Amino acid sequence: MPEWREFAGREPVGMNHRHIFNAKANDELSTLLIWQDDVKNGGWQIRLNGKGLGRLATYETKVVHTLEVPS
Repeated sequence: MPEWREFAGREPVGMNHRHIFNAKANDELSTLLIWQDDVKNGGWQIRLNGKGLGRLATYETKVVHTLEVPS
């Protein structure tokens, strides 16, 4: 079931979105900033290196969502 009208009638690519980037390990707590828009379903889980950081906020407007990243 598509969450957005512009995807109605289109075959989904998959159930996950993976973004690979290079970074070094942090020795202290950090913050991950995620720009999100039109999130109607609260099931969008955010994981980093296989560890759950949280879920996207259910907002239908554009927001920057912050998640704590442990050291």
